[in-house]
Amino acid sequence: MGERRAKESCQDGVNLLITKGNNNMGLEERCEALLGKQVRITFRDGSPPMCGVCVGYTRAADNEPEIAEIDIDTGAAGAYYGLMENEIEAIEELSE
Repeated sequence: MGERRAKESCQDGVNLLITKGNNNMGLEERCEALLGKQVRITFRDGSPPMCGVCVGYTRAADNEPEIAEIDIDTGAAGAYYGLMENEIEAIEELSE
C-alpha cells in the first residue's frame, strides 16, 4: 500500500473505536485483532494522528521497558513505527 493510500485511508470512515480505557482487552489482544488492518492512532500528547497498517506488536513482557508496543507501517518507504502503549490515547480501525 502506498503512502498516498495510507493518507487517504486516514480520512475514511471509522469501523471500530478501541480506546485505552477499554478494560475488556489489553493492547496485545487489540493488536492481534487489528493485524493487517488500516488504523488511526491518536496520541495522549495531542500530536497529529498517525495512520497506517498494523503490522505487529510486542508484548510488555518481551519489551524493554516493560510497556506493550504496536508496530505501524505508514506506507512511506521503509518507515515502520513502534508506538508505546503509554503514548496512545486511542486506536481506530479504518474502513478499507
